[in-house]
Amino acid sequence: MMNSFPIPWRRLAALVCGLCSLSTATHAQEIARLYAAQAPAGSSYVRVLNPEAQNRRVTIGRNPADILHGNQKPASDYRVVDAAGDLIITLDGRTLPPLKIAAGGFYTVVLPPTPIQTPALIADATDGRNDLKAELRFYNLIANCDAALRLQDGAQIFSGVNTNQAARRSINPVRASVSGQCSNGANNNAAAASSLPPMKSGDRISVFLTGTVAQPRLSSQVDATAAYSGSR
Repeated sequence: MMNSFPIPWRRLAALVCGLCSLSTATHAQEIARLYAAQAPAGSSYVRVLNPEAQNRRVTIGRNPADILHGNQKPASDYRVVDAAGDLIITLDGRTLPPLKIAAGGFYTVVLPPTPIQTPALIADATDGRNDLKAELRFYNLIANCDAALRLQDGAQIFSGVNTNQAARRSINPVRASVSGQCSNGANNNAAAASSLPPMKSGDRISVFLTGTVAQPRLSSQVDATAAYSGSR
């Protein structure tokens, strides 16, 4: 029995079918993203930062628990929370004093040394974002510290950042190493240099200065927002 198509036509038909399948799969992925669970009105986005060297287990609202590695990835992803009530965070199974946040914002909560202390709350500004560049955020988490961040070659990026405050700026997405220090007092010691993670346009990179004035530590990570699971 003869084939319905000559061999070249059969190959072309197979190729067209393959492209159709690829197009259908891509379209399905786009539909899935379009109809993925969206955060309801009145939500905010909160992440928790562990400034201590030891690992700590935290839960933000009704979201899954995170294990925060102080010397590796100190901050969780941003998670969706209900801003209508108190922000409840548990640390190693104990509930921290509640916090108040506004709807529609992004926040970083700095864990205290013990669960009986109130955590620090830093509002993360999102205005003026330039997706053609990356954004660098520098957080000073050392008590009684006037913090500065500079490139390893000496060029200054930020200065005069107070305790539990953050500064930000747009940068070109390049590979670089940075160092941080507390520029006040007798212990004017630079932190060991930290290499910024690989970045691309639109990324936000957070750099955290932790430890003490005499012995600061520096870490960095790419910011991320966890997908909304339907629970906040």
